[in-house]
Amino acid sequence: MASMFTRVLSGRNTAVIMAGLGAGTLVSSYFMPESGVSAGEKKKLYPPSADYPDLRKHNNCMASTLTPAIYGLLRDKLTPNNWSLDQCIQTGVDNPGHPFIKNVGMVAGDEENYEVFAEIFNPVIKDRHNGYDPTTMKHPTDLDSSKVKVPLVSPLGCLMRTMCCRRVCAQAAVFVGSVCHPPATRLH
Repeated sequence: MASMFTRVLSGRNTAVIMAGLGAGTLVSSYFMPESGVSAGEKKKLYPPSADYPDLRKHNNCMASTLTPAIYGLLRDKLTPNNWSLDQCIQTGVDNPGHPFIKNVGMVAGDEENYEVFAEIFNPVIKDRHNGYDPTTMKHPTDLDSSKVKVPLVSPLGCLMRTMCCRRVCAQAAVFVGSVCHPPATRLH
């Protein structure tokens, strides 16, 4: 019954019918998206235990790391750019994953996510990167290309034709495109 009610109210024709009946204020407040309201200004109506996502059938690093205690601790925190924990974990909640392929299940919207939500990001990084702990370990960085030894012949005796090198770069103040709000996607 609830899904049928939601389906009926979500149609565009419902707004026209309600406006015709004189329910203009109700229509505009119900159907208009909130603009200019940050996640911090929204009042949480329910306790963290009620908002905790059901991750029992999910296969990702976030689902195996996130507990109700961690969620309750981080749910109301925000980064300086108004990123919330719910925005970070939304991709892992929406995509349960494949039983044989374990992905990350969360995204950092800006560089402050790693510090503000360290209680969830550090264990996820450790799980995904085979025990690398960002709090106690230092990633070795060596950009000297003369130390790279690439054999031209593979162990099977075949000559190497091509090589692919992938470079990933994160820039400060450039947010993740898939979760940006329209003002953040404009080029300045």
